[in-house]
Amino acid sequence: MQFENIRTDLRLLAGALVLPLVVACDSGVSVVPDSGASSSQPIDSVVEDTVVGVQSDMGPECIDTPPVGDGWGWNGTESCRVNTTTDTTTTAGDTEGTVAESDSTGSQVAECIDTPPVGDGWGWNGSESCRVGGAPNDTVPVVSDTTVIQDSGAQPIDTTVYDTSPESITDLVLVTGQSNALGAGTSFDELMDAPDRRVMAYTNQGWQVASLNQVWDRNWFPRNDPSTPPSNNFSLHFGKRISDRTPDRVVGFILITSPGSRISEWGSDSALFESIRVRVSQAINDIPLKSRLDAILWHQGESDGEDRDEYGAALYDLITRFRSEPWFDDGRPFICGETARSPVNNQLNRLNTDADPWTACVEGEGLAVLPGTDHFNASSLRTIGQRYADEYLRQWLGIE
Repeated sequence: MQFENIRTDLRLLAGALVLPLVVACDSGVSVVPDSGASSSQPIDSVVEDTVVGVQSDMGPECIDTPPVGDGWGWNGTESCRVNTTTDTTTTAGDTEGTVAESDSTGSQVAECIDTPPVGDGWGWNGSESCRVGGAPNDTVPVVSDTTVIQDSGAQPIDTTVYDTSPESITDLVLVTGQSNALGAGTSFDELMDAPDRRVMAYTNQGWQVASLNQVWDRNWFPRNDPSTPPSNNFSLHFGKRISDRTPDRVVGFILITSPGSRISEWGSDSALFESIRVRVSQAINDIPLKSRLDAILWHQGESDGEDRDEYGAALYDLITRFRSEPWFDDGRPFICGETARSPVNNQLNRLNTDADPWTACVEGEGLAVLPGTDHFNASSLRTIGQRYADEYLRQWLGIE
């Protein structure tokens, strides 16, 4: 198919800075910088179809609000969220005030596919913004200083730093517990476990769009070896569920686990609890507009096992210790999850019947496990992550 060039020059006042030129073709969408742009400036491969309001001669003004439509543009240096206006051309059925890119025959420019973002890998399919394939060779994502390690026959470790800023995080969550909070040894699916640009993880390189090809916890999980596939984790699916149900939210999670540990390992003077204090404080310090967690997700109990009141007392003591920290309080959700098969679930479910409106436990018993273990498989991790998200939305945002 011959190239059909469609150009959308988004200009600022009186022909000031010209935003990147969108060139559509049958193989995908590329972004070409304005001729006056510095070669050192990053070229973002995100295709933003929302026409933005003019804010200043420096480009659209970055603001800390959730994406609208997509709500992204170019400020002369980087991709950022922007103020949008209704001064746009809309397509039939389109209520977001966005301009559809299509060729002269009216066919869609980009094919929607559910794969991890490239750059950010977003475009326009004629009716909505979506992840797109066919990223051209001349687009350059913004990347970190680290090298993407290649291995023959294996996927590279993803060290790409996407343009979502931690300042966009609206919902900040700590995930802690033992093996099922980690998810090691589980499988990975490119489609079901693809990143969502509105779900961020605190990685060994700081805040990034969450990908199972990063390191979130224990200096190796979910993946630091390019010769092996990544493991799964319910934190990602917690975030993706919230993203699906509330398109104006951006989730950030911090994962700190201790596989094989009893609840006593989370004692207030323990090395583990101190590591939680340090890492949570570091993560919050990197988010200028957040000072506290919005929730804690707790998945532990397999090592304690028995239905004993001592476990229940230790759990409530742990909740009290968390609430005494400056980054949490007694008016925010503490949600636990049942183990796959353990009498300790009776103690965990006390959080559903106590008088505290901010505690709850989500169902996990009966979910599939890896053979010969009490460890959830990948499918079960996806499911319980979604259950955590639904309970969080009910408690924190009143969404049933």
